[in-house]
Amino acid sequence: MTARKLAMSLLAIIIVLEVAYYMLYLKPADDPVLTMADLNNEAKMQRIFDRELEDWRYGDERRTRFKYVMGVTIIGGFILASLMPNRKL
Repeated sequence: MTARKLAMSLLAIIIVLEVAYYMLYLKPADDPVLTMADLNNEAKMQRIFDRELEDWRYGDERRTRFKYVMGVTIIGGFILASLMPNRKL
């Protein structure tokens, strides 16, 4: 395996992990399905409200920041991998 191939493999793994992180933690909140029991439960309604408010305040910023980090990772990784010598390890 060459150093360049190793760097590209590591870059691919990092990109897959970043996409998985985005899909699991940074996706917009789903609309909650409310039942009458939920509407009568004050604590549950407060948690739903707090989660929606937090996503409304900071969700777009987090998702935008992540997209910038992902872009820099991809571009920087490919530049570094292409500059590596293509010789056996």
